[in-house]
Amino acid sequence: MSLISRKILCMAGCLFFFAAIAGCATTGKKVTVLYQPVVNATGGSGELYLASASGRPDAGKPGVVQWVIGKVKNSDGDTVGDVVSPMAPGDIFQDALNRELTNAGYKVARVESLPAGVERGLFVTMTNINLDDVSSIIKDEGSGRISMSLELWKNGKAFKKLYYESGYSDFAVKDRDLLLQDILQKSLQSLMKQAVPEIIKELGK
Repeated sequence: MSLISRKILCMAGCLFFFAAIAGCATTGKKVTVLYQPVVNATGGSGELYLASASGRPDAGKPGVVQWVIGKVKNSDGDTVGDVVSPMAPGDIFQDALNRELTNAGYKVARVESLPAGVERGLFVTMTNINLDDVSSIIKDEGSGRISMSLELWKNGKAFKKLYYESGYSDFAVKDRDLLLQDILQKSLQSLMKQAVPEIIKELGK
């Protein structure tokens, strides 16, 4: 092999190395999720009002609203960016509840606040989503922890407070941009499997 050929191979190897490093130097990840119902609950009937405490945008440029829901770290454990969502955590949970409770038989009305004297209502008082991603050259490792508190209402009064939490972890070598989305989806589904049957049972008393 000639000296020129060796130099070309060496330069190509260096370019590949720096390209790989640059690929791992991500500054953040955006997560969007279209919730897919899994509970298949039954027993709901009639109208149910659904509201949640409003969230505040934690980050973003003027005119671009996004919510920080986690951190992105490199293989050395250094934080290199944020995990953000274009939807507020409260809206993510409310959408999942809406889909599951509608499938269960309720006529769900999403409102900003429960009306006075509401016959049956569900008010989500607290939601939390924490997604973390560790990114390396070979793979991404993700973990998620979510929680939700809510109040059940009947005849204009709150009569029951409930709390749920769930989590999920996984890794990806391919389709790494979808990892956190999948973790959030499965965490939500696990939490809804806990919450929805109990909501239906309590509202039916």
